[in-house]
Amino acid sequence: MNSQEKQAVADQDPKEDKTQQSPADTAGVTPSEKTVFELSQEELKGMPVEVKREAMRLLNSSDLLGEIIEDAADLGIAGEPVLFATIYLVATSRMLDKPLAVIVLGSSSSEKTFVVEVVLKLFVLRKRA
Repeated sequence: MNSQEKQAVADQDPKEDKTQQSPADTAGVTPSEKTVFELSQEELKGMPVEVKREAMRLLNSSDLLGEIIEDAADLGIAGEPVLFATIYLVATSRMLDKPLAVIVLGSSSSEKTFVVEVVLKLFVLRKRA
């Protein structure tokens, strides 16, 4: 991790270990392109401090998925917490070597498409490295 990455991590949380390494560093990989860690650090540069603090609070939560499901109601999802959580987890896997897939089945007018669309709006879609 270079000094710029260390400073970015330190800026996120004053209690954060300033020697934290990126996943590429810890895996012994020398990436030819920017890593997900590097890309995320670039995106964080312009982020307000309050948003960074809330993100760190969520990441350190012992019930992160539960908090995400609670937020589903604020997004207009009513009565579909399991579907919402399942699609969220599948979408989160998009950066893995073997991402998950899901087929949503249900009766007509059961909010299937709406739930999928709402969950996908939570993600910045980009190509995998």
